Amino acid sequence: MKQIYSFLCFTALFFTLPNITAAQCTCAGGDPTDSTVQIQTLTGILPFSSVVPFNKFDPAVGTLRCVVTRTTVYTEVSIEIINRDTTDRVNYQYNYTRTTSLTGPGISVSASSNRIYGPFDLGRAGYDPDTVATFGPDIYFNNIVMNRQTTSSLGTYTGVGSVNFTYNNSAISGFIIGNSNNQTTIADFSNVSIRLVYYFCPLVVLKNQMREFLLTQQNDGLGISWTMDNDETENSYAIETSRDGQSFRTVTTLDGKGSGTQQYQYNYPMTGSPQGKLYFRVKIMNKDGQFIYSAVKVVSYGENATLQPSVYPNPVVNEVNIRLATPQTGSLSAELLSMNGQVLQSRQFSGTKLNNIQFSLNRKYPSGAYFLRVKNAGAGSQAVTKIFIQ
Repeated sequence: MKQIYSFLCFTALFFTLPNITAAQCTCAGGDPTDSTVQIQTLTGILPFSSVVPFNKFDPAVGTLRCVVTRTTVYTEVSIEIINRDTTDRVNYQYNYTRTTSLTGPGISVSASSNRIYGPFDLGRAGYDPDTVATFGPDIYFNNIVMNRQTTSSLGTYTGVGSVNFTYNNSAISGFIIGNSNNQTTIADFSNVSIRLVYYFCPLVVLKNQMREFLLTQQNDGLGISWTMDNDETENSYAIETSRDGQSFRTVTTLDGKGSGTQQYQYNYPMTGSPQGKLYFRVKIMNKDGQFIYSAVKVVSYGENATLQPSVYPNPVVNEVNIRLATPQTGSLSAELLSMNGQVLQSRQFSGTKLNNIQFSLNRKYPSGAYFLRVKNAGAGSQAVTKIFIQ
């Protein structure tokens, strides 16, 4: 005979940190920020710990001011307890505590829910019919929302690649009354949504336009080139490099060549047998001290090369050509995203040593800024670049 008993008590405890003032998420002069949104979901029987990656913020888009997470959690639990004692009936009381948490750079938030089941009397194994007690499914987290905002560790969120969060979904349980001659079975189900929002200030608009920023592997080094429209003699261009995509150092600074459209080239020497990844960007400075950064480009040595797409023409009218930094083999996809991360259109590609692919717009989109995301599923790599549609 199966008996069902209700819990005796329920408590919930939320661990929070003081909120950061909204003023820290504004731009100079109190102007409001722009934002980009990413959402990751976890559903089903989850492991105790899950790594949740998010794309880093592209510094070519603007200056990151703060990062906000919103985690929504639904969890239900079912418990079955069987008395295995053949000598006597046993009273049991069971304590179960469920904990959910999200941690990342500058982010830490958690919630806990506890229930005590019993005491309940279970019959002798092999003699009495009432040896089993079942509970649930009981809802431990009913779409609770955990918000957190940070302005620390922003450098970790900026650059190329991904920034990892850790979602923990764990439990502590034990008997308050009873003995060890029992069998306990726990089944659970969770639905978790993690929303990450980057709030940023758009970079100052210079009248100069940079395009065709390319890295080309050569026998004696690495060729770095780009084209500037509306160039000026007073401009300067600092080429910067990094090993981790976060801490950059200046390699050299080039002076502006003059008015109009100008092309720039620089040969970055490579010595020995380079390994790993090298990241590059260009700091574009005008005579008034204003500056913006180019998109970050990466080149790989001695490992699977990265995508790092270059797009042209940009702005896009009907079709955009996507040039890949290194040849790609396997199944690729290209996706057009809105500024809030919504996928508007996608296209699949497959082949061997693909260098260039074309992405045609399937309808007329409103003029403005969009993201183009390219993925190589087999290599587990992806890259995002900003485009403009006119």
